Amino acid sequence: MGHQQVLKLQKAIAWLVMFLMPIPIFLSPSSSIVFANGTIGNEALAFPLSLAMVPLVFTLSVININKVRGVKAFLYFWLLLFSLWVIGSAFASASNYPVSLMYASQWVLIFLWAGYFFSSLEGFPFESLVRPFFIGAFFGAFYIFISGFMEFLFYGTLLDAGRMTQNLVLKGQYQLAVYTPTVLAYSFLVLLVSWSSRIFPFSSLAFLLYAVVVLVALIFTGAREGLLVYFLGSFFILFLRSLRALFVCTILSIFFVFIFLSRLEEVVYWFSVSELRLLNKIARLFEEGGALGARDIMIMEYVKIIIDNPFWGVMMVPPEVISNGAATSVKSAHNFYVDVWAWAGFPGFLTYLFFSISLLFMAIASIAKSWLARGGDRVVVGASWVVIIMLLVSNNINVPLRQPLVIPLFLFCVYLMFPSRNRVGCGAVLNVERHNFLIRES
Repeated sequence: MGHQQVLKLQKAIAWLVMFLMPIPIFLSPSSSIVFANGTIGNEALAFPLSLAMVPLVFTLSVININKVRGVKAFLYFWLLLFSLWVIGSAFASASNYPVSLMYASQWVLIFLWAGYFFSSLEGFPFESLVRPFFIGAFFGAFYIFISGFMEFLFYGTLLDAGRMTQNLVLKGQYQLAVYTPTVLAYSFLVLLVSWSSRIFPFSSLAFLLYAVVVLVALIFTGAREGLLVYFLGSFFILFLRSLRALFVCTILSIFFVFIFLSRLEEVVYWFSVSELRLLNKIARLFEEGGALGARDIMIMEYVKIIIDNPFWGVMMVPPEVISNGAATSVKSAHNFYVDVWAWAGFPGFLTYLFFSISLLFMAIASIAKSWLARGGDRVVVGASWVVIIMLLVSNNINVPLRQPLVIPLFLFCVYLMFPSRNRVGCGAVLNVERHNFLIRES
């Protein structure tokens, strides 16, 4: 296969990865129609469309491994150590609990995707990546939007107390209450970074239409995290572009918080009687003992597992099937870092912690550098905000970085944190090349 054919193949794979990555539609081996068709209370195993790309992206990451250098290699090293430990733990458990191998494969996906994003996208103009990503993100958000709209049209209301019941009208929905809203919100933030950086291959009207569709879709899912990420990320990306902006926004935020607190009882009452589950859930945060949404209870369940075996954890075996007294009926701690320690033991937790802290400092440094220099690459700064929100907000509310739907999107955001010569649109690249040609001719 010639060089040009290899390049075309890599472009086709990149296009498919970008297109499938933000689409929250799942396939299920137990479904008679292939698409996931379970309800919220009865979810069979299902896989996002992007998971089908893993063999291809892993192959490319192996082929292009020599391109992973510098800081990327440092980050990749910690993920490699984590993955080796997870795989070793799973094989040690496999004789008694073969299911450990399946769960280990879920945890090491971040290593497989990191290899691709750290090695195989550098030659592609940013605009050429955003184009299929926007098409996929718009389609995914519209799918959830139209599903909720049709449910309301056919039944007169959204079911499940104001939130869509999965697959009641359109099939293929899964993890609607948790990771679908996560991928919807973070896909929006990636495109907001592109749009605010003026590297967006479509019109502003198309972006604004998408912003409205994804907001309504998030409301339909009834997930607080998705809405929090949507607004928090928008605020950081659009307004916190300098130290002066930080100061002004802080003063304005204090003012609006004061106004909100002065009307808190009225707002909470209005939310509590609303037919939308999302507003009910926000109102419950202000009830006594409801501020953490029972996440403190779930975390304590997993802390017991850690105390039982702090070094080894459960070694990739679901806690509910272990008969050593550490079993729990809670599927996760709803805190990613606690989950890592419980599932992978202390060595797994330590290696992942080094990866996360390194990434966090890189993101903070990129933003600080931009503020001090009063400029910088807007894509790098915007992506840094997105990564910070994932590490400090989403990872402390849920466990997104062990979910096949969210992992590639997160690694794409990490990829965008690195400055690139291709951080311009296709048209700009052509103009630069044409300009250089004219200079040579003259």
